[in-house]
Amino acid sequence: MLLVYFVASFVAGFVLSFLWGDVTANKLKIGYLANWFGYHVHHSMFGVIGLLLVPVLRTTTLQKVMIVGFSIGILVEHTVNDAFVFLTKVK
Repeated sequence: MLLVYFVASFVAGFVLSFLWGDVTANKLKIGYLANWFGYHVHHSMFGVIGLLLVPVLRTTTLQKVMIVGFSIGILVEHTVNDAFVFLTKVK
């Protein structure tokens, strides 16, 4: 049963990540939202943060599985559509 929740959260992370990239780039006509000390923070960073927080969160196993699935979905979508990148220097 946990696999079903993992796959559902993976798909949700993938789809929402795709929509986030599409809305910021095409609809809002901006290349990025986060510019931190001269670096573009890609939305794949949210996936990394989610994966790093899971071991220390005091949540149920189901919630942890869903956070991991969602985070991996974000990372896979960003890797497929852009690259496996988290920070880039803003010119």
